[in-house]
Amino acid sequence: MEDADELSKERITFELTQECVIGLPTDDDLQGKRPYPRGCRVLARFPRTSTFYPATVVKRSDKKYSLRFDDDEKGTDGLVRMMKVVCNEVVSEP
Repeated sequence: MEDADELSKERITFELTQECVIGLPTDDDLQGKRPYPRGCRVLARFPRTSTFYPATVVKRSDKKYSLRFDDDEKGTDGLVRMMKVVCNEVVSEP
């Protein structure tokens, strides 16, 4: 596996065991599965990146979650902004 950091010209390779890999759910996996409830801690792909970060579920609508990512920028209201992420890119926090 490689870390695809666009800002770095150096490529770093990591070796992982199968136990360290978290599979992403498919559309079939999501059928009939209860959504993560409000306040649930998850890992999710930050929009427009290839990296997963810890976040808290705010709500779910259709095929997306509204999340607040840890350490993200705060809005003018003093709260961390909500970001929408498709359900296939959200997993339980280990």
